[in-house]
Amino acid sequence: MSTSPQFNLSAFPHKVLDPIATLTSPPTCASIKLAQRQLSANAAAIPSLNGGGAHGHMALTLTPAAYSDLTDVPFVIPVAPPADPVPGTIQPQIAENNRIHQRDIAVHSLYVAVNNALRQQLLDAIPRVYVREIEHEIYAYSHITCLDLLTHLWTTYGTISATDLKENIQSMYKPWNPADPIETVFHQLADAIRVLHCRRQSHHRNGCRASRLQRLRTLRGSLGYANLLSATPSVSPPPPSDALSLPFSALSVSHASVATPAKTYCWTHGTSNNRRHTSATCQNKAPGHRDDATATNTLGGSTKVWMAPKPPK
Repeated sequence: MSTSPQFNLSAFPHKVLDPIATLTSPPTCASIKLAQRQLSANAAAIPSLNGGGAHGHMALTLTPAAYSDLTDVPFVIPVAPPADPVPGTIQPQIAENNRIHQRDIAVHSLYVAVNNALRQQLLDAIPRVYVREIEHEIYAYSHITCLDLLTHLWTTYGTISATDLKENIQSMYKPWNPADPIETVFHQLADAIRVLHCRRQSHHRNGCRASRLQRLRTLRGSLGYANLLSATPSVSPPPPSDALSLPFSALSVSHASVATPAKTYCWTHGTSNNRRHTSATCQNKAPGHRDDATATNTLGGSTKVWMAPKPPK
């Protein structure tokens, strides 16, 4: 573990966070994610031997489950040592107990100092109206951690909106510049599919949270926040079109299929415009599947038709 409580804000790669929200634009999944990345980078920049020693103080910005994805060594939250070291009977023992006591003070002090700095960075990046729900009437935010604030933001505002989802689907059809590596378009589609996965999960998980938040907003509106709330989008809007009901394989298209959609056929799944999904390449074949079935000779296969979403207008 680190043996010094001293650290300087200049060690943070992100001295100031990008704004997470404004009074007229509430936090979004994208703005919270950016803040999470910036805070985690700052936390990682302050060394600690805790948690295996390779991730600094990232435990201050990640849940234990997320931190366990980084390392099998758990981050043990430092506990404040007693005011006085453990007494000893002989001088070598006394000296060692004093050294351990000073180290424990340094580790705990550093942990508290980094948390306080990260928490303040987050509070500086967002209007208090969005975090007031967890503010204490006396202690304000001094009793909570940076992770507490992040968890509140993810829980309350982390749902992907209809606008976010529409823009995400549009990004799938962004023209590809042939001068760029072909991997560019593959990453573009992969990023979009990850957002759709996230949307699917959060739409189910945040239903009750969205209802609770909407009730709070209605109450605030009756207290004079109506103008503010009129510019606030719905927290959990219905999914646009049929994008979320489609198999994700339908969205895993190549650049060529985006530019010039073409139908292909699979004996198990039927007709689609996913050029990489054919009878021969199908990864989930039904019993009796025929690899040689085609659109012109289905060999008794499926007659279903499913298509990837069209570009939003």
